[in-house]
Amino acid sequence: MFDVFISHSSIEKGFVEPLVDELNKLGLQVWYDKNSIHKGDKIKDSIINGIAESVVFLAVISKNYYKSNWSSMELGILSAGSFDNFLPLLFSDIKKQTGQKYPFILEHNYIEVGPEKEIKEIALGLKEVIDERKQESGFWHIEKTNLVSLVRELHSYNSIALEQLAIHLNLFWRKIYSNRLAAINEVKLMIKDLLRDVANSENIYISQDAQILETFLDIEFLNLNLKEHLKYLNRFINKFLDVEHAINTLDREEMYLLQFSIYSVVEWYMTTYFKKPILQSKKIIPVRPEEFTENDILESYEIEKLVLPAELIASPSTDKEWFDYNPLTNLGARDTDNGKLIGFFTSLPIGDELYKKIKSGKFDDTTIPVSDIRQYDMPGFYKLYLCSFCIHPAYNTTNAFRIIYSNFIDFLLKLASEHEIFISDIIADGVTQKGSNLCESIGMTKVAKSIHNSDVYEACLIPPSLTTIKLNNRIGQQLLAYYKQMYNNYKEIF
Repeated sequence: MFDVFISHSSIEKGFVEPLVDELNKLGLQVWYDKNSIHKGDKIKDSIINGIAESVVFLAVISKNYYKSNWSSMELGILSAGSFDNFLPLLFSDIKKQTGQKYPFILEHNYIEVGPEKEIKEIALGLKEVIDERKQESGFWHIEKTNLVSLVRELHSYNSIALEQLAIHLNLFWRKIYSNRLAAINEVKLMIKDLLRDVANSENIYISQDAQILETFLDIEFLNLNLKEHLKYLNRFINKFLDVEHAINTLDREEMYLLQFSIYSVVEWYMTTYFKKPILQSKKIIPVRPEEFTENDILESYEIEKLVLPAELIASPSTDKEWFDYNPLTNLGARDTDNGKLIGFFTSLPIGDELYKKIKSGKFDDTTIPVSDIRQYDMPGFYKLYLCSFCIHPAYNTTNAFRIIYSNFIDFLLKLASEHEIFISDIIADGVTQKGSNLCESIGMTKVAKSIHNSDVYEACLIPPSLTTIKLNNRIGQQLLAYYKQMYNNYKEIF
């Protein structure tokens, strides 16, 4: 949640931006369009959530306010709910006109702004009102409910588990005011995933997955505050998940407590079990497929030996055969300080027969002959095997994962947009826990057990209406949108 949502005419940026800066200096959480709407966000949805999430709706009413379509829309959204949190900041020269046109505004306690008032004085006055409203409403720890900032924090770690958690959290925040049943289900999935991982880390036996929340309430190493948050979430999920009419009766205090408990549990998990990336000491750049070298093949083999069992690693000669036949099968990331490859992703375009073998689980991907691999030599549809994704252990606390992941998605987008090459199906073998987490986090489905006793995952991208793939970063959204656009334009070809 936010302390204040600022509704204003864009013409008043010269007044509003210094005011926002002062409010931030005073420790307030401010929803301000320039800082709170990001690329890829649906503007109206972001505004609706921002208004619903804020303790105070601050309307900066100047002579230009009534001319702004966005301001009118924001007032309309507010009026559809309640004016209880409405706070007008009224310029003196518009007071008379406001009383004539919109007398209801003057019925509210308002702060009048004249030419003699400084921004700092206005900000301090606003803080007093906001603090008073927070105390009245029980919102005493508002920074602990800003789930948008928590999602960004989760994304800053180099962890597939936290990426998956961020996806659930982001979906919860986006759905909570439009589809509350779906939003509460995201809470249920998120907390179960989190506690399941903690159970694995602490060697805690869970007899039944359905009882995981109840089991944790009896565990001694959790502090009392954390247990109270888990108790609240447990009660909330049990009370509301299957009762649609009850969901729609949630009041602001219940919403606050729900988000406060979610924030507290996720923050505890993140800071207890994960290390913050140290980005400043590493200068990492992407290595695109066309930049990958034979020496990188050798370095990727050395990285694999550090993170995978020997029986799961293809020999350097096999890797080189694949590379020579199709030089666009590898990409990675490099440390600019020493020039070394520090992580890589191998993806093989394959024929139908090999795809069927991999899907059955009865295959050995360390000896795939080049006759089963395709070249990107003509437009059309390709099946892709996600063969290996490894990062050197010394770079686990950097942003290497995100760089390689984005590099791969960008590669797929360029294949489609520049060469009309589309990936119809993807398949992967989650031989490590991180590999399985990655497959599940992007929406792939388990289809078999492999001969290594690992899970085989599959997903389609075409037709877009049937895909389960979820790519929540900017470039991923562009890729899915491009596939959807091309499919709708050329259905007869697809």
